[in-house]
Amino acid sequence: MAVFGADMGATVAALLFILVLLYNLWRKYPRKVAQSPPQPSGAWPIVGHLPLLGPESNIAHTLAELADKYGPVYTLWLGRQRVVVVSSREAVFECFTRNDKSFANRPRSSAGEHLVYDHASFGFSNGTYWREMRKMVSSEVLSARRLEAMKNLRVTEIGTSIGELYLEATTKTRGQQSLPSKVVISHWVEKMTLNIIVKTIAGKRYGSGAAEVESFRKLIREFTVLSGEFVLSDVIPIPLLRWIDPQGYIKSMKGVSKELDVIIEKWVEEHIQKRGEGEGCREEQDFIDVMLSTIDDKFTTPKLTIIKATVVTGRIHRVRLDYLATRPDQTDPKMVHSKRVMSRVRVRVEPRPDPSRLGLSGALLLFIQATLLFKLCINP
Repeated sequence: MAVFGADMGATVAALLFILVLLYNLWRKYPRKVAQSPPQPSGAWPIVGHLPLLGPESNIAHTLAELADKYGPVYTLWLGRQRVVVVSSREAVFECFTRNDKSFANRPRSSAGEHLVYDHASFGFSNGTYWREMRKMVSSEVLSARRLEAMKNLRVTEIGTSIGELYLEATTKTRGQQSLPSKVVISHWVEKMTLNIIVKTIAGKRYGSGAAEVESFRKLIREFTVLSGEFVLSDVIPIPLLRWIDPQGYIKSMKGVSKELDVIIEKWVEEHIQKRGEGEGCREEQDFIDVMLSTIDDKFTTPKLTIIKATVVTGRIHRVRLDYLATRPDQTDPKMVHSKRVMSRVRVRVEPRPDPSRLGLSGALLLFIQATLLFKLCINP
């Protein structure tokens, strides 16, 4: 017993010595304290900073003002979700290049679940799938080489739309005399943008009937609006709140998704059929052609689901119809009054045929085409 007690005492003494040594080393060397980004004051219980982003405030202006006050990187609490707001180019570069694995996870949302096939899009998915999708889309689908190859689609559609605008503005007649007629330019721009989207995605103009075009245009508007809506159950995870759906957004998302799914699946099936008939290897490929050729077996998600989800968020949502079509009065005057912009437009016009040979209407159409091309380049 005496020997056992002596061994026990020596062991305890050795452990104490080691603990004291480790404690002194810990105190001696400086510790690197992880610093969290600054957080604005005024967060409420349960809802967090949501009152700052209420319906009466402009979210973009509010976030910009907070960035001026707290720096280019800061945090907010949206309900129980902590989010990091990044507003500088350098910080965004750090997030999505050197630290992309840390930012790969995404919280689940109603828009991701109901609008993009249960988070199958690279904008909503997380982890390895998100990284692989982002690399595939950026290197193959939306690369500079691919976009340059698709440029002719946009140029052709702009020319066709300008011709339709000219006919619409000059078809009004009184007897044998042609009279100018009024044209709602926002409707024309929206229709042109819609056809550019469909031409780029599926390689065709979407329908000729007014009812068909208006139906698809309405779906795109609803999708764009719903994908940016704030859903209360996303930040306050109460199952009953999600089931009740007090705002009605979840029900609307399900309806829009179902209608868009029918249209996009029809496009994909048409392309698969053409590829089977040997038409899929044509030189001028559209978005769906590229996706069918690019997606390989490393994705566990079905190919059709990936294509439909990427079409929805990669192209339809990328071109903002609501901004381009409803605010031409705010964008075009800025372009016209900018000497730099108008000099770029003249470069696009000058290599064309002499406007004096085309008459006033021909010169005007060339000018409109160059302006629209430049507008789409700086505001895609």
